[in-house]
Amino acid sequence: MRPAYENQQGLKSQLCAYAGRGYRRHQMAALPGMPSAITISRWVRADPGFAAEMAACRMYGTALRRESGGWFAYDHTWAEMFLTRVAQVGMMAALRTPGQPCRNQVDRWKRIRPEFAARLEAVKGRWRIPGRKPRVYDEATADRIILTLNNGVLLRSLRKADPSLPGAPTVRRWRCQYRDFDGAVRIAMR
Repeated sequence: MRPAYENQQGLKSQLCAYAGRGYRRHQMAALPGMPSAITISRWVRADPGFAAEMAACRMYGTALRRESGGWFAYDHTWAEMFLTRVAQVGMMAALRTPGQPCRNQVDRWKRIRPEFAARLEAVKGRWRIPGRKPRVYDEATADRIILTLNNGVLLRSLRKADPSLPGAPTVRRWRCQYRDFDGAVRIAMR
């Protein structure tokens, strides 16, 4: 059986270079052409020389990260990958994608880099429906949601069952805001 990666040594040297620049394993795995984080961990366990080199590069990268502003330091390549992902799937889905920055990191990037903030708003704007405002809670709609859930409709399929009802994100927001409604939804989903 041939190995999954033809040029393992070349990939290992690239991984060490990224580790030296402060990248973590999940960030390296998110880069195009790189192996998964699990594969990187297997290579580290299987090759002691590679493990020692990665550890040294990680130590250097950690020191570099501390000097340059900690974990939330702006990285142009990573920011570009994140903007591309937001354009593909939207902001919330991009934040949940493995290998992407967390919400705090994106917020810090927006504070220290106004050009990043402007580009992010432009990309996010493509996903917004113009003139749409968050739906306000009302008892009649809440009762209709409970009845629909009692009929066996899943929460994620609520809009398919009745397009006049709010979607799952709005129901989740209402559940956080109104504990009585949350209790009724829990009972209806059982």
